[in-house]
Amino acid sequence: MSAVSLVLGLIRSARGDEGRACPPGSLGPRASSSESWRGQREFRRERPRSLSGGRRLGALVLFLAAIVGTSWTALAAWGLVAQFTRSAPSELAPLEVRFDASSSRVSGGRIAFYQWTFGDDFSGSGVAVVHRYAVDGTYLVTLLIGDGQGQVAKLEALIHVSGSAEVFPFGTGVGQAAPLFELPDLEGVPVRLADFRGRLVLLDFWGTWCPTCTKTLAILEDFRRRHEDDGLVLVGVTSDKDATTPADYLRANGFLDFVCLWGSLKDARAVQELYSVTGVPHVFLIDRLGVIRFTGKPEELKDADIQPWL
Repeated sequence: MSAVSLVLGLIRSARGDEGRACPPGSLGPRASSSESWRGQREFRRERPRSLSGGRRLGALVLFLAAIVGTSWTALAAWGLVAQFTRSAPSELAPLEVRFDASSSRVSGGRIAFYQWTFGDDFSGSGVAVVHRYAVDGTYLVTLLIGDGQGQVAKLEALIHVSGSAEVFPFGTGVGQAAPLFELPDLEGVPVRLADFRGRLVLLDFWGTWCPTCTKTLAILEDFRRRHEDDGLVLVGVTSDKDATTPADYLRANGFLDFVCLWGSLKDARAVQELYSVTGVPHVFLIDRLGVIRFTGKPEELKDADIQPWL
């Protein structure tokens, strides 16, 4: 299994703004084999067993997810559909959220269980639940349903709870929650994107083999240096063939505060696919809640794009 653990995956979405600098559609050296990481929502099939067991569910099967307004839908090939809506049950309790999965369904059968996790170390069960959060924040809500015959669907959505429960569905566009992943740095230490929650992140896809990438790295470093005291951090995913090449380049050029991730070429390519990146360089500005606020070429990023989120 790959060393990288891509947590939560992504609905692959078509996007017209693709990086084409090195050259059009270039992602750098080809990995030895391709590995697809798709699905912010997972669909799994297993032998019937109790969900209280610690064993993993069966093989992952990809499926299509559609998100509309404050409802989320996961469509599965076997006819099991996981869906839930979110609403505030009372204006007097702004940190209370009602989750309703009554629109979930299964073809030719019935849903045997509904299990929830609310992203704050609490969980619940039932077709509809009301949960009160202790503090404002951004939470990953998970719905797990099953038909009792080994068919299980899992659906996840990121919500921000404050005066109202604002919803940020996962995706790669502006206003969507950035897909979560874990990838080792150049020294092999695992780093999660979630580790930077509460900080402003410039996530750069690059490679030393790409002249435009190395040129625009200086632009991003300038942003990092000027806004470091405001919590801005520069994180990169390199598509080099090895860890030594980018490590030597960063050291030689003084990019000592650049958090560079790699793991392996296959791992780096997997994260690029997760973010629908078809050409480098490409940068994402991710705010303190984990929401994408800019996506595009590094030279297109302006201070005005960063200022509102400092």
